[in-house]
Amino acid sequence: MSFSKNIQFLSAPKGFEVSYCGKPGVTWDESAQLASSEYERGRKELDDDFTNQLSVVRDDLAKRQKKLVVQNSRRGSSHN
Repeated sequence: MSFSKNIQFLSAPKGFEVSYCGKPGVTWDESAQLASSEYERGRKELDDDFTNQLSVVRDDLAKRQKKLVVQNSRRGSSHN
């Protein structure tokens, strides 16, 4: 489909009015529903990201603790 801004009239128009040109408006309910769904989507995205970051931190902490336990057990056995 093509769009042309030029309109050909058989005789010159005496006047016309365009009240609105664009997409139809959005109702209050549609707007509220969209805002709510976008809020929930963002909240879930942030929650998933936080959960992943927390998992990485926990894994790192577990590795460091294990390393310290191994170092301390070696030190303890070398003093006996």
